[in-house]
Amino acid sequence: ESVVSLFIQYSYFQALPANTMISWTTDDDANNQNPSLSFRFDVAMSGVLGVGNNIAKWSETDKKIATEKIAKYKQIRPLLSNGDLYRLVSPYENNKCALQFMAKDKSQGALYLYNLNENIQGSTRDTRHSTILLLRGLNEESSYKIEGDKQIYKGSFLMKSGINWPVSGSYQSKIIEIKMIN
Repeated sequence: ESVVSLFIQYSYFQALPANTMISWTTDDDANNQNPSLSFRFDVAMSGVLGVGNNIAKWSETDKKIATEKIAKYKQIRPLLSNGDLYRLVSPYENNKCALQFMAKDKSQGALYLYNLNENIQGSTRDTRHSTILLLRGLNEESSYKIEGDKQIYKGSFLMKSGINWPVSGSYQSKIIEIKMIN
């Protein structure tokens, strides 16, 4: 159950590193939330990734998603194993969650961004919170490129002014890489 796992992981990471938690993708959906395979992979990729689905039942689209997610996981896995973790947005206080893994030398990182249920802006207390995401653990003087964004940002800007929350829709997620460019 990926939504429940998100809450468990957020708490677990308060005390222990991500590389000590095995996180599985599964077909389990006990709460009938129907998260996509992409969402389930993104949640499981914040720990030691395990695939617990019946892959014999996967469509070609599912296999393509899994292939892309596993390749991305292998690329950013050193950040989970050796980097610093910043818990940016709590799922206990918001209808979303954000984790940031950064290399010790602050040269690269990955943002793990999750939307849970999405409500109309202003309709609930949760939607009255800021939609700005403040990053942490960057070198203030260095410039950074965020995957999928054409802008170049100073570390100080990303930590003080932030970026707009880049995920929309219920049970949607993104894993976005951050790279220092100087």
